[in-house]
Amino acid sequence: MQARRSTTSIQFLTTALMTTLSLDNPQFIRLTRLTFPLNAFACATWLEEGQVNYLHYGLFDADHPSLMAAQGQSTKLIMERLPAPGAQILEIGIGLGTTAARLVALGYHVIGIAPDAMQVAIAREKAGAGGQFAAVRFEDFPVTGERVDGILLQESAQYLNPTQLFSLARAWLKAGGEILVLDQFALRRTDPKESLLHFGEDFVQQAEKQGFYLVEHLDLSTQATPTLDYLLKVLVAHENALTHCLPNAVMELDQLRAAVAANLDRYRQGVLGYALYHFRLNSS
Repeated sequence: MQARRSTTSIQFLTTALMTTLSLDNPQFIRLTRLTFPLNAFACATWLEEGQVNYLHYGLFDADHPSLMAAQGQSTKLIMERLPAPGAQILEIGIGLGTTAARLVALGYHVIGIAPDAMQVAIAREKAGAGGQFAAVRFEDFPVTGERVDGILLQESAQYLNPTQLFSLARAWLKAGGEILVLDQFALRRTDPKESLLHFGEDFVQQAEKQGFYLVEHLDLSTQATPTLDYLLKVLVAHENALTHCLPNAVMELDQLRAAVAANLDRYRQGVLGYALYHFRLNSS
């Protein structure tokens, strides 16, 4: 019994020491300056894993059981469907710049945007001179004479009006250009007050009205659901540390945990889900 208590005490002290070191880490401090709730998710993941590469959901399976592996699997799914290296890609919602940096390393020409200036600063640091980044919303990003081969949205389409999204995408894309969307969607028509997410069928119809056709649709809800389990776990496990490093968001953290739990229930009930939509602009 005494040996077990000693082991538990050592584990507690080790966890406390690791948390203290994390809170003083310059990279961690930058994560606290992201917009809420991105800062909460990023900080909780860092405290649990010792690092954070992405802000999006993971796609879990037997070969990708950890969050970081599952997030990498999600990005791999998208990258396999992009045009060949050398193409010009517009990434709307850049996360922490990890995907953009990988694309630049592979030879893509990347334009990345996000409304959060700290996200843009982190992405610039990761991608170096090979990418162009701007702290701006897609709705406010001026369309230039430059056209891109593909547009990538990982969990940013949910914040955009679909009509505006596809209209602006049409203006940005070359003929035959592609849009890849990986995001949460409503799987059933529900009271709008219950879900602000787009209903999948309506999303496709809006794309078609703007001259796009659906290349591929994958329902990834089962693989994505463990992300919510993970987020709920780490938000609870690191509640004290998060309250310390995000002192202005104590009430919001309580609401965030409740929202994650509610979304997890909706996933299990089949009300919400996660999907890939791959569209192509008609060449005519």
